[in-house]
Amino acid sequence: FGPTGIKEMAQFRTEKLPALLDSPGNKLALAQYAMCANYLPMARELLQQLEGTQFEGQAAEYLRQINEGN
Repeated sequence: FGPTGIKEMAQFRTEKLPALLDSPGNKLALAQYAMCANYLPMARELLQQLEGTQFEGQAAEYLRQINEGN
């Protein structure tokens, strides 16, 4: 699976099981994977969703790096 397939699987939920992407930690992990896979649009989207979480600082740094092309 590439980043898109993993994201689709992580969004799956049932009545008894929340989606993996409901967790900020999982969003950060998937964003890091997307960055490594050079799939920056998805990484940017996930990192922006971390505003107001305990990962906001890390996400801001990754976004800065993406925007600067590093």
